[in-house]
Amino acid sequence: MKRKDVLSELLMTLFSRTTVKPGGGKIYCSGNLFSSCQFNRDAYDQYVKLLKIAFVDNNPQIQKPSYNPIRFDRINSLTRFEAYLRSYDVDITFASTGNSTSSPRAYDAALELLKAIFSPSTATKIFIIEKEDISKEFTSALHSIRKMQIGSNISSFLDSVDTIPQPCFIYDTSYTNDKTQYNRSLLINTTEDMFSDVPIIKEISLNIWIDENGKYDYKSESLYNSITSPFMCYNEEQGVTINNSGNNSEYFIKKPVSLVRIKNSFPNMFYFVTHLDQKTVFNKYQCSDESELINIITRRGRNQYFEGFKDILSQYELSLVEYTDDLIKRLLSIDLLWLYDNKQKQIEKCKEEVSKILIGYAHVFSLIDMCSEEVIIKQLIAILHHAVTETTKFIENNGRFIAECAVKHNCEGHINYVKNKSYGNKYKQHTALSEKLKQVPNTEPRTLYESYYYTSSNELDRLLNAISKYKNYFKKSKKSS
Repeated sequence: MKRKDVLSELLMTLFSRTTVKPGGGKIYCSGNLFSSCQFNRDAYDQYVKLLKIAFVDNNPQIQKPSYNPIRFDRINSLTRFEAYLRSYDVDITFASTGNSTSSPRAYDAALELLKAIFSPSTATKIFIIEKEDISKEFTSALHSIRKMQIGSNISSFLDSVDTIPQPCFIYDTSYTNDKTQYNRSLLINTTEDMFSDVPIIKEISLNIWIDENGKYDYKSESLYNSITSPFMCYNEEQGVTINNSGNNSEYFIKKPVSLVRIKNSFPNMFYFVTHLDQKTVFNKYQCSDESELINIITRRGRNQYFEGFKDILSQYELSLVEYTDDLIKRLLSIDLLWLYDNKQKQIEKCKEEVSKILIGYAHVFSLIDMCSEEVIIKQLIAILHHAVTETTKFIENNGRFIAECAVKHNCEGHINYVKNKSYGNKYKQHTALSEKLKQVPNTEPRTLYESYYYTSSNELDRLLNAISKYKNYFKKSKKSS
């Protein structure tokens, strides 16, 4: 992992830009602190000041040249930092209150990473220093952050040992005027089919194939083993046995493609508390069968579940729109005209484009940098194509519901962005290229290996169609609302 790559990704995570420096007690969006970084003590001290403003100071502010300062969105920065650390297998949650001690753990975690980035070097020339591999130091920093989290979890547990976690209860609103009538409850699982009108949508992660030997051999069984890993081995003599055919030098890592998180805090199950007696069951519900009664009460619970969790539902729906907005913007920031042409690709350009979409890209670069130039380019191009296809599937599968959420919550910024994209010059160039590509006959993959690197001639067209249909859902949602 190269110093400059890691610093760039950390700054983009925390501040959405690399051109930041401390100035007048504010985060100032200008200057060449990053581009001319000498990775010395002076630069380190400047970045420490930035972290203090971001996570420790009261009322942090950020300012662009020729503009008045505005409040720095600390909560958003914390959320993005959490997503970034999770891409490196550090499951952590930061406090989001706004006082001077609001984010001490975030500050400490970022400081650990900063120490790794500015770890001592024996080199004297900056072009060598900035490209030095700091994988060992970065891994050590992640280990320290994990220990912080474990300590925090233990502390939180000790603070709450006397508190018995309460199950989730939803009370039948028919009896709120006389709570003494509550006498029965039914445990309801929210994964039942009747809850499907609010789909639980998950974030995208890309499966990235890593071969520590650098071969990426087409004869490898890794792709097959990854797909069949849930299956046990079986033969007539031994029966069912554990599958131990994996190659330890080859594996898949998952990396997200957005720092925005989908906020889903719905309980997986709840107790629906109601009133039942013989008269109610027979006359009101006209029921004399156990399974029928369960279905009736479950439906009542389902209706009141969404009513009782209005705030959680709104938070979830808004986060879906924010996630989709970021997803589309990140993907369309890629140079798609370059990606889909037939010209020879260069490593640095490939890395530049991957860094626009992949979270944890510095880690991926470090795992493939030891390969031949041909393999590196092949791997990076595959990541970009996977990002296109996975984002396309996400929009195709979830676009209608997310569009309804955008209209419901008046997300005009996102709606206008998607609508206006189809009128831009770059979008028209993409459309013209997609029409040209469709004239090229598809050669379908013949093996799992080929499918990993496969690019369809209608891949770009499918993406543009998905975005176009998504845009049209806004119109339909407005008519129905």
